[in-house]
Amino acid sequence: MELLYHLQNLWMAVILGVVLLILSTQWDSTTHEEPTVMRRGLRLIAWLFICVGGTAWWIGVSGFMAVVMLLVICTIVFGFAMQRYRMVENRGLVSVVLAGLEKGISPIVSVVAYRQEAAGLQEQKAGKFAKALGAGMPLAAAARAARVDMPAEALMTLELGRTLGNVDEVNRYAKRFARDETTNYGNFDFFLGALITIIVVGLFQVGCLSFMEIKLMPTMAQILEEFDIYDEAVSTVWGWSSWSSMLILSCLYILIPVALLLAFLMILVQIGWLTELPWGLRWVHGPVNECRLLNVLSVVVAADLPLQRAMDVIRKQFPSSRIRYIAHQTYLQMKNGGDWIDALRAKRVLTSGETALIRSAQDAGNLGWALKEVSIGKRRRHMHRMAPVTKIALPILVLIAAFPVISAALGVFLPLVKMITELS
Repeated sequence: MELLYHLQNLWMAVILGVVLLILSTQWDSTTHEEPTVMRRGLRLIAWLFICVGGTAWWIGVSGFMAVVMLLVICTIVFGFAMQRYRMVENRGLVSVVLAGLEKGISPIVSVVAYRQEAAGLQEQKAGKFAKALGAGMPLAAAARAARVDMPAEALMTLELGRTLGNVDEVNRYAKRFARDETTNYGNFDFFLGALITIIVVGLFQVGCLSFMEIKLMPTMAQILEEFDIYDEAVSTVWGWSSWSSMLILSCLYILIPVALLLAFLMILVQIGWLTELPWGLRWVHGPVNECRLLNVLSVVVAADLPLQRAMDVIRKQFPSSRIRYIAHQTYLQMKNGGDWIDALRAKRVLTSGETALIRSAQDAGNLGWALKEVSIGKRRRHMHRMAPVTKIALPILVLIAAFPVISAALGVFLPLVKMITELS
Protein backbone atom coordinates (compact mmCIF):
# COMPACT_ATOMS: atom_id res chain seq x y z
CA MET A 1 0.00 0.00 0.00
CA GLU A 2 2.91 2.37 0.73
CA LEU A 3 4.26 1.68 -2.76
CA LEU A 4 0.89 2.57 -4.31
CA TYR A 5 0.84 5.81 -2.30
CA HIS A 6 4.27 6.82 -3.60
CA LEU A 7 3.21 5.95 -7.16
CA GLN A 8 0.24 8.30 -6.83
CA ASN A 9 2.63 11.14 -6.03
CA LEU A 10 4.36 10.71 -9.39
CA TRP A 11 1.61 12.80 -11.01
CA MET A 12 4.06 15.67 -10.49
CA ALA A 13 6.31 14.06 -13.12
CA VAL A 14 3.49 14.58 -15.64
CA ILE A 15 3.46 18.31 -14.87
CA LEU A 16 7.24 18.45 -15.26
CA GLY A 17 7.00 16.63 -18.59
CA VAL A 18 4.31 19.02 -19.85
CA VAL A 19 6.46 22.02 -18.86
CA LEU A 20 9.48 20.56 -20.69
CA LEU A 21 7.33 19.85 -23.73
CA ILE A 22 6.04 23.44 -23.79
CA LEU A 23 9.59 24.78 -23.45
CA SER A 24 10.87 22.60 -26.28
CA THR A 25 7.94 23.67 -28.49
CA GLN A 26 8.65 27.33 -27.78
CA TRP A 27 12.32 26.72 -28.55
CA ASP A 28 11.44 25.19 -31.91
CA SER A 29 9.06 28.05 -32.77
CA THR A 30 11.69 30.74 -32.11
CA THR A 31 14.32 29.24 -34.41
CA HIS A 32 14.30 28.18 -38.03
CA GLU A 33 17.13 25.70 -37.71
CA GLU A 34 16.96 21.95 -38.05
CA PRO A 35 16.14 20.18 -34.73
CA THR A 36 19.37 19.47 -32.85
CA VAL A 37 20.19 16.44 -30.73
CA MET A 38 19.63 18.49 -27.58
CA ARG A 39 16.14 19.59 -28.61
CA ARG A 40 15.17 16.10 -29.69
CA GLY A 41 16.50 14.74 -26.41
CA LEU A 42 14.50 17.34 -24.49
CA ARG A 43 11.27 16.33 -26.22
CA LEU A 44 12.04 12.66 -25.62
CA ILE A 45 12.65 13.31 -21.91
CA ALA A 46 9.41 15.32 -21.72
CA TRP A 47 7.33 12.50 -23.18
CA LEU A 48 9.16 10.01 -20.95
CA PHE A 49 8.16 12.00 -17.85
CA ILE A 50 4.55 12.23 -19.06
CA CYS A 51 4.22 8.52 -19.87
CA VAL A 52 6.02 7.20 -16.78
CA GLY A 53 4.33 9.64 -14.40
CA GLY A 54 0.87 9.04 -15.83
CA THR A 55 1.29 5.27 -15.78
CA ALA A 56 2.61 5.28 -12.21
CA TRP A 57 -0.24 7.50 -11.03
CA TRP A 58 -2.79 5.25 -12.70
CA ILE A 59 -1.31 2.13 -11.07
CA GLY A 60 -1.17 3.89 -7.69
CA VAL A 61 -4.84 4.83 -7.90
CA SER A 62 -6.23 1.60 -9.40
CA GLY A 63 -3.81 -1.02 -8.06
CA PHE A 64 -3.78 -4.55 -9.49
CA MET A 65 -6.48 -3.88 -12.10
CA ALA A 66 -4.37 -1.08 -13.60
CA VAL A 67 -1.36 -3.40 -13.90
CA VAL A 68 -3.46 -6.02 -15.70
CA MET A 69 -4.97 -3.43 -18.05
CA LEU A 70 -1.54 -1.95 -18.72
CA LEU A 71 -0.16 -5.35 -19.70
CA VAL A 72 -3.15 -5.98 -21.98
CA ILE A 73 -2.82 -2.58 -23.66
CA CYS A 74 0.96 -2.97 -24.08
CA THR A 75 0.46 -6.41 -25.64
CA ILE A 76 -2.12 -5.04 -28.09
CA VAL A 77 0.05 -2.05 -29.02
CA PHE A 78 3.08 -4.30 -29.50
CA GLY A 79 1.05 -6.66 -31.68
CA PHE A 80 -0.19 -3.81 -33.88
CA ALA A 81 3.31 -2.35 -34.13
CA MET A 82 4.80 -5.69 -35.18
CA GLN A 83 1.99 -6.21 -37.68
CA ARG A 84 2.66 -2.79 -39.19
CA TYR A 85 6.40 -3.48 -39.26
CA ARG A 86 5.92 -6.81 -41.04
CA MET A 87 3.50 -5.15 -43.47
CA VAL A 88 6.12 -2.53 -44.36
CA GLU A 89 8.73 -5.26 -44.86
CA ASN A 90 6.34 -7.25 -47.02
CA ARG A 91 5.46 -4.21 -49.10
CA GLY A 92 9.17 -3.52 -49.60
CA LEU A 93 9.71 -7.03 -50.98
CA VAL A 94 6.69 -6.73 -53.29
CA SER A 95 7.83 -3.32 -54.55
CA VAL A 96 11.29 -4.68 -55.34
CA VAL A 97 9.80 -7.55 -57.37
CA LEU A 98 7.41 -5.30 -59.30
CA ALA A 99 10.06 -2.66 -59.96
CA GLY A 100 12.33 -5.39 -61.32
CA LEU A 101 9.57 -6.66 -63.59
CA GLU A 102 9.06 -3.15 -64.92
CA LYS A 103 12.77 -3.03 -65.84
CA GLY A 104 12.75 -6.52 -67.33
CA ILE A 105 14.54 -8.18 -64.37
CA SER A 106 13.51 -11.69 -63.41
CA PRO A 107 11.59 -11.97 -60.10
CA ILE A 108 14.12 -14.59 -58.91
CA VAL A 109 17.00 -12.14 -59.35
CA SER A 110 15.06 -9.40 -57.53
CA VAL A 111 14.12 -11.67 -54.61
CA VAL A 112 17.67 -13.01 -54.24
CA ALA A 113 19.04 -9.46 -54.23
CA TYR A 114 16.48 -8.48 -51.59
CA ARG A 115 17.35 -11.53 -49.49
CA GLN A 116 21.02 -10.53 -49.40
CA GLU A 117 20.05 -7.18 -47.81
CA ALA A 118 17.34 -8.50 -45.46
CA ALA A 119 17.70 -10.07 -42.03
CA GLY A 120 15.73 -12.26 -39.64
CA LEU A 121 12.29 -13.50 -40.61
CA GLN A 122 12.18 -11.38 -43.75
CA GLU A 123 15.40 -13.02 -44.97
CA GLN A 124 13.84 -16.45 -44.42
CA LYS A 125 10.65 -15.42 -46.23
CA ALA A 126 12.64 -14.06 -49.17
CA GLY A 127 14.63 -17.32 -49.28
CA LYS A 128 11.42 -19.40 -49.45
CA PHE A 129 10.07 -17.07 -52.12
CA ALA A 130 13.22 -17.44 -54.24
CA LYS A 131 13.18 -21.25 -53.88
CA ALA A 132 9.53 -21.42 -54.93
CA LEU A 133 10.20 -19.26 -57.99
CA GLY A 134 13.32 -21.29 -58.79
CA ALA A 135 11.23 -24.46 -58.71
CA GLY A 136 9.16 -23.09 -61.61
CA MET A 137 6.09 -22.02 -59.64
CA PRO A 138 4.08 -19.07 -61.00
CA LEU A 139 4.47 -15.81 -59.11
CA ALA A 140 1.04 -16.08 -57.45
CA ALA A 141 1.63 -19.67 -56.29
CA ALA A 142 5.15 -18.84 -55.08
CA ALA A 143 3.82 -15.86 -53.11
CA ARG A 144 1.23 -18.07 -51.40
CA ALA A 145 3.82 -20.76 -50.66
CA ALA A 146 6.22 -18.25 -49.08
CA ARG A 147 3.38 -16.33 -47.38
CA VAL A 148 4.27 -13.13 -49.18
CA ASP A 149 1.15 -10.96 -48.97
CA MET A 150 0.64 -9.47 -52.42
CA PRO A 151 -2.54 -7.55 -53.27
CA ALA A 152 -4.96 -9.59 -55.34
CA GLU A 153 -4.85 -6.96 -58.09
CA ALA A 154 -1.06 -7.22 -58.35
CA LEU A 155 -1.12 -11.02 -58.40
CA MET A 156 -3.84 -11.18 -61.03
CA THR A 157 -2.42 -8.50 -63.29
CA LEU A 158 1.00 -10.19 -63.21
CA GLU A 159 -0.62 -13.53 -64.01
CA LEU A 160 -2.66 -11.96 -66.81
CA GLY A 161 0.46 -10.33 -68.24
CA ARG A 162 2.35 -13.63 -68.14
CA THR A 163 -0.52 -15.59 -69.70
CA LEU A 164 -2.04 -13.17 -72.21
CA GLY A 165 0.88 -10.90 -73.11
CA ASN A 166 1.16 -7.09 -73.05
CA VAL A 167 3.47 -7.56 -70.06
CA ASP A 168 4.87 -4.01 -69.81
CA GLU A 169 1.46 -2.35 -69.67
CA VAL A 170 0.09 -4.87 -67.19
CA ASN A 171 3.16 -4.63 -64.94
CA ARG A 172 2.71 -0.88 -64.78
CA TYR A 173 -0.80 -1.38 -63.38
CA ALA A 174 0.43 -4.08 -61.00
CA LYS A 175 3.02 -1.69 -59.55
CA ARG A 176 0.35 0.97 -59.03
CA PHE A 177 -1.99 -1.42 -57.25
CA ALA A 178 0.75 -2.53 -54.86
CA ARG A 179 0.94 1.06 -53.54
CA ASP A 180 -2.71 2.11 -53.83
CA GLU A 181 -4.30 2.15 -50.37
CA THR A 182 -7.79 1.90 -51.85
CA THR A 183 -7.07 -1.68 -52.91
CA ASN A 184 -5.88 -2.92 -49.51
CA TYR A 185 -7.69 -3.88 -46.33
CA GLY A 186 -7.69 -0.35 -44.90
CA ASN A 187 -11.18 -0.73 -43.46
CA PHE A 188 -10.04 -3.88 -41.64
CA ASP A 189 -7.72 -1.67 -39.55
CA PHE A 190 -10.63 0.63 -38.73
CA PHE A 191 -12.99 -2.11 -37.58
CA LEU A 192 -10.25 -4.13 -35.89
CA GLY A 193 -9.25 -1.08 -33.86
CA ALA A 194 -12.88 -0.53 -32.83
CA LEU A 195 -13.20 -4.20 -31.83
CA ILE A 196 -10.02 -4.08 -29.75
CA THR A 197 -11.29 -0.94 -28.00
CA ILE A 198 -14.61 -2.61 -27.19
CA ILE A 199 -12.80 -5.70 -25.87
CA VAL A 200 -10.48 -3.66 -23.63
CA VAL A 201 -13.34 -1.50 -22.30
CA GLY A 202 -15.49 -4.60 -21.79
CA LEU A 203 -12.77 -6.37 -19.82
CA PHE A 204 -12.27 -3.27 -17.68
CA GLN A 205 -16.03 -3.15 -17.03
CA VAL A 206 -16.07 -6.82 -16.09
CA GLY A 207 -13.30 -6.18 -13.57
CA CYS A 208 -15.01 -3.11 -12.08
CA LEU A 209 -18.46 -4.68 -11.85
CA SER A 210 -17.09 -7.93 -10.42
CA PHE A 211 -15.12 -6.01 -7.78
CA MET A 212 -18.22 -4.00 -6.90
CA GLU A 213 -20.40 -7.12 -6.58
CA ILE A 214 -17.91 -9.33 -4.74
CA LYS A 215 -16.04 -6.88 -2.52
CA LEU A 216 -17.50 -3.39 -2.33
CA MET A 217 -21.24 -3.86 -1.88
CA PRO A 218 -21.11 -6.66 0.75
CA THR A 219 -18.59 -4.65 2.78
CA MET A 220 -20.71 -1.49 2.58
CA ALA A 221 -23.84 -3.44 3.50
CA GLN A 222 -22.12 -4.82 6.58
CA ILE A 223 -20.97 -1.31 7.64
CA LEU A 224 -24.47 0.14 7.17
CA GLU A 225 -26.06 -2.68 9.13
CA GLU A 226 -23.64 -2.11 12.00
CA PHE A 227 -24.67 1.56 12.13
CA ASP A 228 -28.36 0.57 11.75
CA ILE A 229 -28.99 2.76 8.68
CA TYR A 230 -29.61 -0.02 6.17
CA ASP A 231 -33.27 0.75 5.36
CA GLU A 232 -35.73 -0.22 2.61
CA ALA A 233 -34.70 2.59 0.24
CA VAL A 234 -31.06 1.51 0.35
CA SER A 235 -32.09 -2.11 -0.16
CA THR A 236 -34.16 -1.17 -3.23
CA VAL A 237 -31.40 0.89 -4.82
CA TRP A 238 -28.81 -1.78 -4.21
CA GLY A 239 -31.19 -4.38 -5.58
CA TRP A 240 -31.32 -2.42 -8.84
CA SER A 241 -27.54 -2.25 -8.86
CA SER A 242 -27.16 -5.97 -8.18
CA TRP A 243 -29.53 -7.30 -10.84
CA SER A 244 -28.33 -4.76 -13.47
CA SER A 245 -24.72 -5.75 -12.73
CA MET A 246 -25.50 -9.43 -13.17
CA LEU A 247 -27.41 -8.73 -16.40
CA ILE A 248 -24.62 -6.60 -17.87
CA LEU A 249 -21.96 -9.08 -16.78
CA SER A 250 -23.90 -11.90 -18.47
CA CYS A 251 -24.07 -9.85 -21.68
CA LEU A 252 -20.36 -9.03 -21.48
CA TYR A 253 -19.50 -12.70 -20.96
CA ILE A 254 -21.19 -13.34 -24.32
CA LEU A 255 -20.09 -10.16 -26.14
CA ILE A 256 -16.38 -10.31 -25.31
CA PRO A 257 -15.77 -13.89 -26.62
CA VAL A 258 -17.71 -13.04 -29.80
CA ALA A 259 -15.66 -9.87 -30.28
CA LEU A 260 -12.45 -11.82 -29.62
CA LEU A 261 -13.43 -14.42 -32.23
CA LEU A 262 -14.28 -11.75 -34.79
CA ALA A 263 -11.01 -9.90 -34.10
CA PHE A 264 -9.08 -13.18 -34.44
CA LEU A 265 -10.74 -13.90 -37.80
CA MET A 266 -9.97 -10.38 -39.03
CA ILE A 267 -6.33 -10.79 -38.03
CA LEU A 268 -6.22 -14.07 -39.99
CA VAL A 269 -7.54 -12.19 -43.02
CA GLN A 270 -4.95 -9.45 -42.59
CA ILE A 271 -2.02 -11.86 -42.40
CA GLY A 272 -3.33 -13.77 -45.42
CA TRP A 273 -4.45 -17.05 -43.83
CA LEU A 274 -8.04 -16.32 -44.87
CA THR A 275 -9.14 -14.53 -48.04
CA GLU A 276 -12.26 -13.10 -46.38
CA LEU A 277 -14.48 -13.55 -43.35
CA PRO A 278 -17.07 -16.35 -43.27
CA TRP A 279 -20.42 -15.82 -44.95
CA GLY A 280 -22.33 -14.31 -42.04
CA LEU A 281 -19.57 -11.81 -41.22
CA ARG A 282 -18.73 -10.40 -44.66
CA TRP A 283 -20.78 -7.28 -43.95
CA VAL A 284 -17.94 -6.18 -41.65
CA HIS A 285 -15.31 -5.75 -44.36
CA GLY A 286 -17.84 -5.08 -47.09
CA PRO A 287 -17.30 -5.62 -50.82
CA VAL A 288 -13.49 -5.78 -50.64
CA ASN A 289 -13.01 -8.75 -52.95
CA GLU A 290 -15.73 -7.59 -55.35
CA CYS A 291 -13.88 -4.28 -55.63
CA ARG A 292 -10.64 -6.12 -56.30
CA LEU A 293 -12.32 -8.04 -59.12
CA LEU A 294 -13.50 -4.75 -60.63
CA ASN A 295 -9.96 -3.35 -60.33
CA VAL A 296 -8.56 -6.34 -62.21
CA LEU A 297 -11.22 -5.97 -64.91
CA SER A 298 -10.31 -2.28 -65.25
CA VAL A 299 -6.72 -3.34 -66.00
CA VAL A 300 -7.94 -5.91 -68.52
CA VAL A 301 -9.95 -3.25 -70.34
CA ALA A 302 -7.20 -0.59 -70.15
CA ALA A 303 -4.53 -3.00 -71.42
CA ASP A 304 -6.79 -4.24 -74.29
CA LEU A 305 -6.61 -7.86 -73.12
CA PRO A 306 -9.25 -10.34 -74.35
CA LEU A 307 -11.95 -10.24 -71.67
CA GLN A 308 -13.12 -13.84 -71.97
CA ARG A 309 -9.60 -15.28 -71.74
CA ALA A 310 -8.87 -12.93 -68.82
CA MET A 311 -11.97 -14.20 -67.02
CA ASP A 312 -10.72 -17.74 -67.58
CA VAL A 313 -7.45 -16.85 -65.82
CA ILE A 314 -9.32 -15.07 -63.00
CA ARG A 315 -11.60 -18.05 -62.31
CA LYS A 316 -8.52 -20.25 -61.83
CA GLN A 317 -6.09 -17.91 -60.05
CA PHE A 318 -8.02 -15.33 -57.99
CA PRO A 319 -7.18 -15.71 -54.24
CA SER A 320 -10.81 -15.66 -53.05
CA SER A 321 -12.77 -18.86 -53.71
CA ARG A 322 -16.06 -16.95 -53.84
CA ILE A 323 -14.72 -14.58 -56.51
CA ARG A 324 -13.36 -17.59 -58.42
CA TYR A 325 -16.91 -18.99 -58.42
CA ILE A 326 -18.35 -15.69 -59.63
CA ALA A 327 -15.70 -15.46 -62.35
CA HIS A 328 -16.43 -19.06 -63.36
CA GLN A 329 -20.15 -18.36 -63.77
CA THR A 330 -19.37 -15.16 -65.69
CA TYR A 331 -16.96 -17.03 -67.95
CA LEU A 332 -19.57 -19.68 -68.74
CA GLN A 333 -22.14 -17.02 -69.56
CA MET A 334 -19.67 -15.23 -71.84
CA LYS A 335 -18.77 -18.53 -73.50
CA ASN A 336 -22.46 -19.09 -74.23
CA GLY A 337 -22.81 -15.65 -75.79
CA GLY A 338 -24.07 -13.81 -72.69
CA ASP A 339 -23.08 -10.41 -71.39
CA TRP A 340 -20.47 -10.21 -68.63
CA ILE A 341 -21.98 -7.07 -67.11
CA ASP A 342 -25.33 -8.83 -66.69
CA ALA A 343 -23.53 -11.80 -65.14
CA LEU A 344 -21.83 -9.58 -62.55
CA ARG A 345 -25.15 -7.87 -61.87
CA ALA A 346 -26.82 -11.25 -61.33
CA LYS A 347 -24.10 -12.24 -58.82
CA ARG A 348 -24.59 -8.92 -56.93
CA VAL A 349 -21.12 -7.67 -57.71
CA LEU A 350 -22.79 -4.63 -59.30
CA THR A 351 -25.96 -2.80 -58.34
CA SER A 352 -28.46 -1.59 -60.92
CA GLY A 353 -27.08 1.96 -60.71
CA GLU A 354 -23.50 0.78 -61.09
CA THR A 355 -24.53 -1.39 -64.03
CA ALA A 356 -26.09 1.62 -65.77
CA LEU A 357 -22.96 3.69 -65.15
CA ILE A 358 -20.69 0.98 -66.56
CA ARG A 359 -22.83 0.57 -69.67
CA SER A 360 -22.79 4.32 -70.27
CA ALA A 361 -19.00 4.38 -69.83
CA GLN A 362 -18.69 1.41 -72.21
CA ASP A 363 -20.59 3.31 -74.88
CA ALA A 364 -18.41 6.39 -74.27
CA GLY A 365 -15.14 4.45 -74.35
CA ASN A 366 -14.30 5.02 -70.64
CA LEU A 367 -14.99 1.53 -69.36
CA GLY A 368 -11.65 1.07 -67.54
CA TRP A 369 -12.06 4.34 -65.67
CA ALA A 370 -15.67 3.51 -64.75
CA LEU A 371 -14.78 0.09 -63.31
CA LYS A 372 -12.06 1.65 -61.12
CA GLU A 373 -14.37 4.45 -59.92
CA VAL A 374 -17.18 2.00 -59.14
CA SER A 375 -14.71 -0.02 -57.07
CA ILE A 376 -13.58 3.04 -55.08
CA GLY A 377 -17.18 4.20 -54.63
CA LYS A 378 -18.33 0.84 -53.27
CA ARG A 379 -15.57 0.86 -50.65
CA ARG A 380 -16.24 4.47 -49.68
CA ARG A 381 -19.98 3.92 -49.27
CA HIS A 382 -19.38 0.89 -47.09
CA MET A 383 -17.05 2.88 -44.84
CA HIS A 384 -19.60 5.69 -44.53
CA ARG A 385 -22.31 3.20 -43.56
CA MET A 386 -20.21 1.34 -41.00
CA ALA A 387 -18.34 4.23 -39.35
CA PRO A 388 -21.39 5.48 -37.35
CA VAL A 389 -21.97 1.95 -36.02
CA THR A 390 -18.54 1.78 -34.42
CA LYS A 391 -18.79 5.33 -33.10
CA ILE A 392 -22.16 4.65 -31.45
CA ALA A 393 -21.48 1.15 -30.08
CA LEU A 394 -18.69 2.16 -27.70
CA PRO A 395 -20.52 5.05 -25.93
CA ILE A 396 -23.60 2.87 -25.53
CA LEU A 397 -21.48 0.12 -23.98
CA VAL A 398 -19.96 2.59 -21.52
CA LEU A 399 -23.34 4.12 -20.59
CA ILE A 400 -24.98 0.74 -20.02
CA ALA A 401 -22.16 -0.45 -17.79
CA ALA A 402 -22.30 2.83 -15.83
CA PHE A 403 -25.88 2.19 -14.63
CA PRO A 404 -25.07 -0.31 -11.85
CA VAL A 405 -22.16 1.87 -10.73
CA ILE A 406 -24.52 4.86 -10.42
CA SER A 407 -27.04 2.71 -8.53
CA ALA A 408 -24.36 1.55 -6.10
CA ALA A 409 -23.17 5.13 -5.64
CA LEU A 410 -26.73 6.18 -4.78
CA GLY A 411 -26.92 3.24 -2.40
CA VAL A 412 -23.90 4.63 -0.57
CA PHE A 413 -24.96 8.27 -0.83
CA LEU A 414 -28.51 7.87 0.51
CA PRO A 415 -27.55 6.38 3.91
CA LEU A 416 -24.85 9.03 4.28
CA VAL A 417 -27.50 11.73 3.76
CA LYS A 418 -29.73 10.00 6.31
CA MET A 419 -26.89 9.74 8.84
CA ILE A 420 -25.96 13.41 8.41
CA THR A 421 -29.61 14.41 8.81
CA GLU A 422 -29.98 12.40 12.00
CA LEU A 423 -26.76 13.79 13.46
CA SER A 424 -27.86 17.34 12.70
